[in-house]
Amino acid sequence: MQPSVNRVSPPGTTRVRVAAGVLSLVLASVYTIQFAAAFERHAYLGAMFISIACLHLMYGVMLLTQPWAMDSIGRAHADAAMHSRRWYRAGIASNLILVALLSLSLVGVIPSLSGGVLEFLSVVLGLLLIACLMTLTRLVRS
Repeated sequence: MQPSVNRVSPPGTTRVRVAAGVLSLVLASVYTIQFAAAFERHAYLGAMFISIACLHLMYGVMLLTQPWAMDSIGRAHADAAMHSRRWYRAGIASNLILVALLSLSLVGVIPSLSGGVLEFLSVVLGLLLIACLMTLTRLVRS
């Protein structure tokens, strides 16, 4: 039996994409832990953390499954690279906003959103996810 070959993405992107997907899932769990403290401050802040956790969960699953790569009968899409770059760029932009907000919260410019250690962990994991997504964008382009 022949191993399956991924003809959609360039070589080397699978490991980075899986790492980005796992990082997004870990970030979802960190935001889930944070929302209890956020709910104590304000209901809207807690709802924001729940929605961020759900979005990270969906984004992580999407990165791991690559729904843009194949059509309904298993054929590779011709424009899969274009769609993947769009999703990677959307992840970069949204995580940059989250990292900026949490960084402002850490340095005290805005009130703390949840707990200090979890906010710091969110910033570090968010920066790692951004680095993975930027690498994927560059690898898919070449």
